[in-house]
Amino acid sequence: MKALAIAGVMALVVSSPVFCQDVQTPPSIIGPCWVIGVQDGDSITVRTTDEERIDVRYIGIDAPERERSFGGEALNRNAELVEGHEVWLEVEVTDGRYLSDRDGRVLAYVFLDATCSQSVQQILVSEGLALIDVRDVVDRDLHPGAFSIRHSELLIRSQIEAACGRRGLWGDRVPEAGGLIVAAIEFWGEIEAIYLVNAGDEKIDLAANWILMDEYAHEKLEKGEGSRNVLEFGRTFGPECALLPRGVLKISTGPGIPEVRRGARAGCGSDEVIFYWFGYKIWDTDGDTAFLYSPDGQLYFTYQYPWQERGA
Repeated sequence: MKALAIAGVMALVVSSPVFCQDVQTPPSIIGPCWVIGVQDGDSITVRTTDEERIDVRYIGIDAPERERSFGGEALNRNAELVEGHEVWLEVEVTDGRYLSDRDGRVLAYVFLDATCSQSVQQILVSEGLALIDVRDVVDRDLHPGAFSIRHSELLIRSQIEAACGRRGLWGDRVPEAGGLIVAAIEFWGEIEAIYLVNAGDEKIDLAANWILMDEYAHEKLEKGEGSRNVLEFGRTFGPECALLPRGVLKISTGPGIPEVRRGARAGCGSDEVIFYWFGYKIWDTDGDTAFLYSPDGQLYFTYQYPWQERGA
């Protein structure tokens, strides 16, 4: 992403600065700001205490466009949370400029209180009115607490909760009977992870022949060719490995996994099963799709990111 100067914004922090707690690196905070406009589910306009006007784009998520399903609900919920209220913006500052999107909107995590106890992003994702959308991640530039992924763990947990509850956007995505679904993909860093959830009311035997693959492997499959990016659950989790209702299966890949742990699994019979697949990266940073086939050989669920065309 390119850092752009925001016309008229002179001060990086207001005269009485506050600092969010419990983040890994010191953030730059603008606040309190008064929300004077809500454009959609993930963008607002604020006025600072210095009377500066800033257009803001929520970083880390993407709410549905206004004309799409749940677009109106996302807009209304965002307005309910912030319009006419004070918010605090956690921003990235480089060379005296705010990190902004291509439209000049400041990218920010938006909080409802000075202690930054809960972001608006987290609320929208937990209610199924937005999905995680980490943009323009360059693995070699990442570090603990990097701005682009700073609150991603909370957002992933919130998205898993929304998927389990079939909330908002997930209502049409999750099969009526529940079952095993893909709830999120962490495609950045030295250890990637895909999170599958048991969204049903009965335990699932992961040793049944579920099959997971990425978009590259799926393209190979359609051509009648093979790929190593295919995980056959029967071989991996046999002879038996139960995942309890609302339980999470976390499958990790990447060079950050120690060799001694690759191929290892843990947690069978519980609500958290972990499997370390292999030591190279599988999920593309510029977009990918996970394909999950059920034991009867039918395509059961897909998870694509980015989930909609990256416009607003």
